[in-house]
Amino acid sequence: MLHMDLEEVLAGMRALCVEHLGEDVGAQLSELAMRGVGLRPVGDGEAATGHCRLGGPALLDPGTPWPQYEGFPLSLLAILDADSLAEWVDGLPAGAGLLNVFFLRPDTGYKEDYDRYLKEVDLGDLWGSTMGRVVRADPQRAVEVPAPPPASRFEPVPLYAAPIITLPDPWDWAMDSLRLPDTVPGWYVSKPGIYVDENLGTAWREYSRQTQGRFEYQAFGWPELLAASPLLDADDYVHLLELGSNELWEWSEGGALHFFTPKSDLRNGDFTDTVTCPNGW
Repeated sequence: MLHMDLEEVLAGMRALCVEHLGEDVGAQLSELAMRGVGLRPVGDGEAATGHCRLGGPALLDPGTPWPQYEGFPLSLLAILDADSLAEWVDGLPAGAGLLNVFFLRPDTGYKEDYDRYLKEVDLGDLWGSTMGRVVRADPQRAVEVPAPPPASRFEPVPLYAAPIITLPDPWDWAMDSLRLPDTVPGWYVSKPGIYVDENLGTAWREYSRQTQGRFEYQAFGWPELLAASPLLDADDYVHLLELGSNELWEWSEGGALHFFTPKSDLRNGDFTDTVTCPNGW
């Protein structure tokens, strides 16, 4: 397990950006840095962070109805113990409690129900889909609730969480805000992210893994994108959770499933307008 000082990571990140992009663009990019939370299955010498985990039963306040989409019960993918993460995340209110993260994923073993799902549910554009839900619960009152059929049930995987520093992906809309020097060829101006991608390359990703460790999943911070697929505008939305493909589920040919919630709602501890976006090759 790496023990890191976030200020040292930030300083190293700024130096790295300036080294590869120059003082002007490098400084601008480093100003976009955002705190996030890295998540991974608990390893040797690590303990789960609060109630954070993948799968298992939901932790809901007594009487809370199981969330559905078009008559189908959703599957519990993860639980974030927001109270354990609040000190690491900008804008996450104290007392946010437990965040149960759901998505529509019926168990293929229930053939009749699954056939009805394929027939009745619109599986078209999942961009900004409402097939996911985030349901808050009070950790002092919450009780375990197993998923009703035909929702999938996943074995619980406790998660270790740690604060990390994140930068926007070169393909994120945030890159459009960068001002390039006049000496940079004009065709970069329409998409400054290309300039960053060609000059910074994998330097930040490699530095981040060396100083912060390797995490399979991420809560908050900038998402990591694939195949030049920008997600939702960071001015309006907070990236709540990124769940990559694993032995429990697969998204978009090995990609990831992202959950976003409006910034204004996050401040009020309201997750009812959370949307999902798949991202992959």
